[in-house]
Amino acid sequence: MKQFDVQEFSGRFVRAGATSESPLEQIFQMVLEKYLHPRAKLIPQAPLNTHRGSYRADFMLITATGVRLVLECDGKDYHDEVRDGFRDAFTLASKCADYVYRFPGYVIHSKIWHALFTLLLHQPGVFSEYGEREILMRCNHLIDPRELGPDRFAYPPRSLKITDDFGLGDELFEKPSVITVRAGVNDRGATLFGVHLVQFTRAHPSCNIAELVELYMKKATSPDFS
Repeated sequence: MKQFDVQEFSGRFVRAGATSESPLEQIFQMVLEKYLHPRAKLIPQAPLNTHRGSYRADFMLITATGVRLVLECDGKDYHDEVRDGFRDAFTLASKCADYVYRFPGYVIHSKIWHALFTLLLHQPGVFSEYGEREILMRCNHLIDPRELGPDRFAYPPRSLKITDDFGLGDELFEKPSVITVRAGVNDRGATLFGVHLVQFTRAHPSCNIAELVELYMKKATSPDFS
C-alpha cells in the first residue's frame, strides 16, 4: 500500500471540486483518479452530441486501449430510468461512446469498490497496476481468481448485482450493488441497446427528449402498448 501523499490527495480534491456538479461526482472522480492507468483519460462533464440532442455525461473515460466509456453517477433526485434509457440509446446509436455504465448513488457512497471492481472485471486499460492490485485486494472475495484472465472481457458485458458477503447477486442479507451496463454496437454493426427506443424516436421526429419520455410513458401504460 502506498504511503499517504497529502499533495497528491489535495490535487485530486481540487480537480474534482472544480468540475463536479454533485458530491457523488466529486467522490467518484477523486477515487477513480487515484487508480487510473497512466494512459487512460478521464473527462468530467463530457459533451455528447447525439443525433437527437446534445447532453453532458458525468464522465467520459477513454481507456488505455482507446475504448470510450460514459460513466454516470445516478443520484436519487435526478435519476429517471426512462429518460436515462433514451439518453443512453441516443449516445450509443450516435457512436458517441462504446459503453454506458450507471452507478447508483448508494454504491458510490458506501460500496464504491464495487463500482471500481465492475470496471476492472469488464474493461482492460482502465487501471494502473497499482490500482488493479488495490481493487483486487479489496474485492477478491467477489469472484474466483481463475475468472480474471484476459478472456474475461465478454462482449457485451453484463449488468451486475454485487454483494460483499455472498458473492454476486445474493439479496437475502444485504442490498446488492446494482450496476447497469449498456453496450453500443457489435462487430457486425447491430445495435445492442435501445433498439425499441430509437425506433420510437424515429416515429416521433419532432419531439424532444422530455416529450418523448412523456409520450412513451403514456403509451407504456395503455392496454395496447407493445
